[in-house]
Amino acid sequence: MGQPPFAIRFGDRSANGPEMIWLRGGTFRRGSPQGTGHDGEQPVHEVTLSNCAVGRYPATVGELRHFVDATSCRTEAERGDGAYVWHEGNWIEKQDGSWRNLYMEQNDSHPVLCISWNDAKARCDWLSGQTGQAYGLLTEAQWERACRAGTEAAYCFGDGESERENYAWYSGNAGDGARRESRLLQGFPETVAPGNCPPSILGVSCAGEWVISPRLTANLS
Repeated sequence: MGQPPFAIRFGDRSANGPEMIWLRGGTFRRGSPQGTGHDGEQPVHEVTLSNCAVGRYPATVGELRHFVDATSCRTEAERGDGAYVWHEGNWIEKQDGSWRNLYMEQNDSHPVLCISWNDAKARCDWLSGQTGQAYGLLTEAQWERACRAGTEAAYCFGDGESERENYAWYSGNAGDGARRESRLLQGFPETVAPGNCPPSILGVSCAGEWVISPRLTANLS
């Protein structure tokens, strides 16, 4: 990882920006070396990137709350027709669905969901104004490099799925007892605060991400 994580103080000293890590520039092979994945992941080709900083964790409910409270902003889901939420085992569009109402339990430490591309970009612009530094959504190539963590394996931890439960929070490992496992099997999802699973080798973890490139890679709203 190199340099330790850091966070930039707001100009008014009221808070810190998100925790960041450095993503060292260089050339990597972008795409799926294994030949799997979507059509857009072929052909594999070399991409050269400059140094940049990347958020160590996904934006949390508390961080978005800070933004909307400071700006009186309402997300597109709140101003429009709601959002798709995972409810009773299916993705369902709910008119009252939003980051405030996900039809599942969350607290301020959990990753925020049901956020549009425009919502994410607006928060980045706000962070730039608060810190005096340039924040923005990553390009798809930057995000892939951060996820790959210098590897060409199927996952950042290798090709096999046996280690998946050590790096991801999903139905196979999300139980701290029979009640939670039963709720997951019945279609009631749960999120977990970032940092509860090991990050990639570079130190990055995520829930789902918007990128600035034309081909967007998140569909959480």
